[in-house]
Amino acid sequence: MNPTAPIHPMRPIHPPGIEGLRILRVAHPGTWAAAGLPAGTPFGAAHTRSQTGPLRTPNRWPATTNLIPAGAGTIPGVGIPPVLVSGRLAAKRVVGAVESGPGRRRIGR
Repeated sequence: MNPTAPIHPMRPIHPPGIEGLRILRVAHPGTWAAAGLPAGTPFGAAHTRSQTGPLRTPNRWPATTNLIPAGAGTIPGVGIPPVLVSGRLAAKRVVGAVESGPGRRRIGR
């Protein structure tokens, strides 16, 4: 590796289908401060009773058939094991929808 070689910026990736996405909300440190959480939490949004276990964001999005949230913000919750379970559930839904072919199964159902 040549330490004096110029650094080339990465090209942006634009996967098919993202051009129609709309940003609904952007959370940032100012958002957390306004909510009384100036330091946030190590896992993102506050981990309160109203955001625990089955009360967390569902990992099947009701308004669309092709969005499957995964991670600490969805069911089953925060921490490494639940996040891994969340990712596995999302992957199974995507793979199941792809394997069953178009029109046979809707993602997230």
